[in-house]
Order: sequence, then structure tokens, then C-alpha cells
Amino acid sequence: MLEPATFGVPIVIGPNYFKFNEAIELIKEEAFFSVDKSRKLSVLLKMFFSEKQNRISASGKLLIYVVGKT
Repeated sequence: MLEPATFGVPIVIGPNYFKFNEAIELIKEEAFFSVDKSRKLSVLLKMFFSEKQNRISASGKLLIYVVGKT
């Protein structure tokens, strides 16, 4: 699950992530995004494609997390 994070790629996951500590931490940090409906996914993807700063912010948070774990 963390492989894309090493490249700073924002990650979208489903709602069943509670067994994974990294996912829980990254959801709290707003670096991972959980969706449970296609409408929510659509809104999230539009946000990423239309607002570059949102992608940059999520990417930065992911990289900080990954570097801190190594």
C-alpha cells in the first residue's frame, strides 16, 4: 500500500482500512483518502485534477511520512 507513497502519489483507498496502521495514520494526516461511493471518488478526483495545490500538499505529506519511517 505504501509503494506509491514513496513516489509522492496521492492514494485513494476504500473504507476497509482499519487493520492497517499506516492507512489510519495517513488518513488522519490527509495524505490518504478513503472513499466509499463513486460520487465521493468523482469529487476527489476532480479536486486533484483541478487544484494542483491539493495534489502537492498530499504528496508532501506522504513523502514526509515515508522518509520518517526509513
